[in-house]
Amino acid sequence: MTGFKKFFPIKNNGEKFSKRPLYSKILNWLLIATISLSVLLVLAGTVLSFVAQKKAQLEFQKVNGTFSSLSINLFTRSVTVDN
Repeated sequence: MTGFKKFFPIKNNGEKFSKRPLYSKILNWLLIATISLSVLLVLAGTVLSFVAQKKAQLEFQKVNGTFSSLSINLFTRSVTVDN
């Protein structure tokens, strides 16, 4: 009976532990994947906005363009240039 307990745990009162249903496991993995993908997309959007802003500033400087501030936001698809 020692080998039986190793693979099929039994509670002290003799009942077998029930395993979680398959749909519960799938739901947990989908939730983890969705959250991970969302975080990755937000980070990528932030980094790409910063890179686009620096590149635009460099291009403006090449043509002797002047401005006081430049803001590029890829999430809202907006470009803001002051002065």
